[in-house]
Amino acid sequence: MLELKIERIQTKNQRGENATLFDPFGDALTLIMDIKASPDLMDLPKPMFMAVFQIIDPLTDIVVVNQTWLHEFQWGPNFWISMGNNWGPDPSDYTTPKRWGLEWWKTGSGVFGFRGIIKAYSSQKEKGMITVDAFDVSGIRWFRLKEIYAL
Repeated sequence: MLELKIERIQTKNQRGENATLFDPFGDALTLIMDIKASPDLMDLPKPMFMAVFQIIDPLTDIVVVNQTWLHEFQWGPNFWISMGNNWGPDPSDYTTPKRWGLEWWKTGSGVFGFRGIIKAYSSQKEKGMITVDAFDVSGIRWFRLKEIYAL
């Protein structure tokens, strides 16, 4: 049976910690998914995946960030993927909550949720990209932004 599973999601800061509290201007916010694919999925012709990284405002239930990534399976059946820069090389290079476009001052709570979605495909020359029955949706990893305001 074809299977594609999100084993774990994380929100890491610039220290590599799986954090839940972030300075909106100074801390890095990287979204990470640990993925596992079944051997039969890996045996398909040119197996590919599309990952969706979403950040949700819990007060409105609206997705405020929606980033997708289409890629071939090239790291084997067990791997991790991420969006956002938490390694620099300079702190000004970090993907901060502000750079993600998170507007904590408008939400009233400063709380957001990260959710991952992963879908599998097989790339076949004559038919193009074929959808296969292997996908997963993670739970939500909640995190909060410090209440700091700019003038």
